[in-house]
Amino acid sequence: MSINKKIITLILIFVLLCIVGLRVVIISSKNSKNIKPIEDGELYIISKGGNGTYTDGLVRYGFMNKNGQVVIEPKYKRVSSFINGVAYVKDNNDNGYLIDKNENKISRVEGRYVEVYDGLWLMRIDNKWGYIDKTGKWVIEPKYGFTYGFREGLAAVRENGKWGFVDKNGKWIIKPTFQKIQSFSEGLAAVWVNAKCGFINKSGKWIIRPTFEDAEKFSQGLAAVKLKGKWGYVDKSGKWVIKPSFQKASIFKEGYSIVGEYDSNNNLKEGIIDKKGHFIIGTKYDEIYFDGFDKSGFIFRQKKLYGVVSLTGEVTIEPKYTLFIWHSNHKIFMDRDTIYFLDESLNIKHKYKLGKVFPLNYDNKLISIMTKSGIWYFSKDGKLIKKMDADFSKGFEKIDGIN
Repeated sequence: MSINKKIITLILIFVLLCIVGLRVVIISSKNSKNIKPIEDGELYIISKGGNGTYTDGLVRYGFMNKNGQVVIEPKYKRVSSFINGVAYVKDNNDNGYLIDKNENKISRVEGRYVEVYDGLWLMRIDNKWGYIDKTGKWVIEPKYGFTYGFREGLAAVRENGKWGFVDKNGKWIIKPTFQKIQSFSEGLAAVWVNAKCGFINKSGKWIIRPTFEDAEKFSQGLAAVKLKGKWGYVDKSGKWVIKPSFQKASIFKEGYSIVGEYDSNNNLKEGIIDKKGHFIIGTKYDEIYFDGFDKSGFIFRQKKLYGVVSLTGEVTIEPKYTLFIWHSNHKIFMDRDTIYFLDESLNIKHKYKLGKVFPLNYDNKLISIMTKSGIWYFSKDGKLIKKMDADFSKGFEKIDGIN
C-alpha cells in the first residue's frame, strides 16, 4: 500500500469515529455475519473493506441489531447512526436517502451528510450548509457559509462572512453582525466585534461588553477570558472572580479548572485550580486531562507518558503508560502491547497482552480495542466479551515514523 493510501486508511478510521460517536461498533471483515451480541440498544453501524483495511473508496457500511444479526448489509458508501428510527445512507451511485430500520427509503436527499443535531440532519451542498428533518424536508435551506450546530435551541451560522444565530425554523434570532462567535452555554454566548470579545444573551443583548481578547464558554457560572495576554475568570455580570494571571485556562468542571503557566525554561506547564483561584495542583505537568475525573484524581502527561495525580497532589500512578481511557465506570491504561483495567483503588484488576493496541470507543457498558488481528470487546469491569477476528495490520504500519 502506498504512503498516501496508508494515510487515508488512518484518516478514515478517525473520521468514522468522529461521525458515529461512542455507541458505534466498527467491523472490517470478509464475513460481517461473525458479529456477536455486544449490548442493548438500537442498530449498530458495521463496515467491511478491501482486505480488511479502510482504503479510499473501498469501505462499505451497514447495520446490525443488538443480537449481532446483520439487518442491513454493508453496501453503502456513507451512513449516519439511526436517530428516532431514521438514518442517512449514500449508495454506490452517490445518491443519498433517509431510510427506516427496514431499509425502506423515506426520501431522496441532496447534499453531503455532516452530522445530526437535535433531531435535524446537517447537510452541505456546494459549500453551503442547511438542515433537513426526518422526512427529508429542508427546514433550513442550504444557504449558510458554515454552522456550528444547535446548542440550547439556537445554531451559530455564518452568512456573507458574518456570524449570527438562527432557530430551528431558520429564522434569524440574532442577526449576522459578528466577526466570530461561540455556541450558547448557560444562556450566554461569546461573540467578537472589532477583534474584541464579550457575551450576549439569547435576545442579542450585551451582558458583558466586548473588552477581552479571547474567551471560553461559561461553565459552572464562570468563563475564562483573556486580557492583555493573560487568562482569568469572570462571572455572568462580568466581574473578575479570578484575576488574569495565567497563560492558559479552560472551563470549570466539578469545581476545578486546568490552567497553564510558563516555567523557568519557558515551557508551558499545567496545574489545577478551584473556583476561588487557589491551586490544588501546581503547574508542573506537561498536560492534565479532565477525562472521567472523579475522586481518583486527574490523568497527567509527562514526557509522552501518562499517570494519575490525586487532589492532594500525590502521584498515585507514575507516568509509564502510552494511552488511557478514564471514565467514572472504568479506568484503563495501555502501553504498547498490553491493556490494564484498574479497580476503584487503582489496583490492576485485569491485564491482557494483545499486541499493539488502539482504543476505538467506550461508553457505560462497552469498551472496544483494536489490534492488528481484530477488535476486542470488554465489559466495563474488564471482562473479555468477544474477539472479532479481522486484519488491521496495514492500518498499523509505521507512517513517517509514527507507529
